[in-house]
Parts: sequence; C-alpha cells; structure tokens
Amino acid sequence: MPIIQTESQDPLNLPLMKEIGETLARAYPGYSWFIRIDDGLLMISTVDINGTLGKQTSLRMVRQYSQIAHDAEYRKRVVLMAAGELLERAHLRRGQSSGEKPKVFEGGEIADWKPPLI
Repeated sequence: MPIIQTESQDPLNLPLMKEIGETLARAYPGYSWFIRIDDGLLMISTVDINGTLGKQTSLRMVRQYSQIAHDAEYRKRVVLMAAGELLERAHLRRGQSSGEKPKVFEGGEIADWKPPLI
C-alpha cells in the first residue's frame, strides 16, 4: 500500500505538502512518496527508489520553494516533472507503479549524485 509522508519544521507547510502528496498520488499511483519543505527547499523522494538501492537514502529531487509557493498550476507542473524525472532516472515507469524494483540510477555514481537546483 503506497504511503505519502511529509516533514517540515514549520507546521504551516502542511497544507501545501498535502496538496503535493495528493498530486503525486493521482499522477503516479502505487508509488510511496516523501515530501519535505525546509530551509527554502522542496524535496521529493520515493521509497520505491531509496528503499531498494541499499544504504543510499538521499536520492531526491530538490526545487526552490519560493519559486513554486504562490502559483498552484506552476507548482503542480514542476512537482510532476521532478517526480517523473526521478522515476525515469531509476528506470521506473511514469504513471501506475508496476511493482518493479530499480537496479540503477542514472545521473552518475549513486553515492556522488546531487539533484539539480533551479
């Protein structure tokens, strides 16, 4: 069963993280997502990648929170593109999860990979 987990030091971020989680659950059903907003950054990751590639747990997409905070349509597009790219780098399909586990993660060595900031 997919899970959406959120985390932030500021409880005022909860409604936005809930919205992002619902967007991801609708677009990519079957995947479990982790959403965090802190220090001016939105971080999106999925247990489906981090939980199967061993000890590496920092595979995530990062976006600047201030650039997406005030425009819901733009935010939705950015979140879906970031999450989709994360899935594609792990050779997982966009859309409904097939239950397949990733074996690689494109973008360099897993331990050295850093997500791009926009």
